[in-house]
Amino acid sequence: MYWSANNENPAQFVNKVRAQHAKAILGFNEPERSEQANMNPNEAARVWKQYIEPLANEGIRLGSPSVASTEEGLNWLQAFLSQGCRVDFLALHWYGRGADNFIRFITNAHERFGRKPVWVTEFACTSWNAHQPVSQEEINDFFTQTIAQLDQIDWIERYAWFGASRRLDPALGTGNCLINSSGGLSPLGNRYVNGETNESSNSNAITKVIALRSNANGKFVCAENAGKSSLIANRDAASSWETFELISLDGNNVALKSHANGKYICAENAGNGPLIANRSQISSWETFRFIDRGNGKVALVAVNGKYVCADNFGNSALVANRTNVDSWETFDLVQQ
Repeated sequence: MYWSANNENPAQFVNKVRAQHAKAILGFNEPERSEQANMNPNEAARVWKQYIEPLANEGIRLGSPSVASTEEGLNWLQAFLSQGCRVDFLALHWYGRGADNFIRFITNAHERFGRKPVWVTEFACTSWNAHQPVSQEEINDFFTQTIAQLDQIDWIERYAWFGASRRLDPALGTGNCLINSSGGLSPLGNRYVNGETNESSNSNAITKVIALRSNANGKFVCAENAGKSSLIANRDAASSWETFELISLDGNNVALKSHANGKYICAENAGNGPLIANRSQISSWETFRFIDRGNGKVALVAVNGKYVCADNFGNSALVANRTNVDSWETFDLVQQ
């Protein structure tokens, strides 16, 4: 990708393309934005015609500058293309909510710019609000709907979910990560790569029925109110509300399914909210790193990289809010 003419000499970029025997290149990255490529369409067109377009004569396909999913971005691309710049396919970014909104945007761009093939080089489901992030369930639904439609549209040549990272900007949302905290595929990443959940893809997955007894107060963790309320360590004995299926995923990661309602335990709001059994699928918010502390004691690390804690001596709901592990973050693993 030629990210910007402001930080790389165009002649050097062309030499790199030839040396690497590239078959396609991508144009400038969100050039309409000052914090990105930051190029006006006239200067971008001049560089493009002088340095990039000649590569087409060598059989290299030219992808348009990748504009953001705003009217400003589309207008920039219109001004760029109106100067006679050749592109063989459109490269588009999209961030937002709603599968219909996403499909509508890329379809309109396809129609507006000559029905050229499209590469969606970045897309994700986000509110762009770290204080009100989209839920993992909404991300999963968006993912399922958009991937299914993209695979059926004949003018979509490539697409790439954002992002292939362990962590993302909180405003974008950690739930979009394709890589987990251990460096393996997250549940969403496994669906993206293999078309399945980590649980279903692991034929050797081990499922145990367990209870968790908090070392903060000696009480069993309960999916209170038949799973409708947050988890809290407040029971003297383990019954259905206090038992969980411990499901091995990849590496040291596990998921927990409550026997109270058959739902997976979720570190709500990317770990900023209390744990609650309210999810029907496993993704990053429902994945925990399993820490064996010896002598039947364990700790759990949530999507935000923090230990699950029975806060306030176990009198408050379980929440992933600790960077160190001690008694409040330690649980006896009691097999049922």
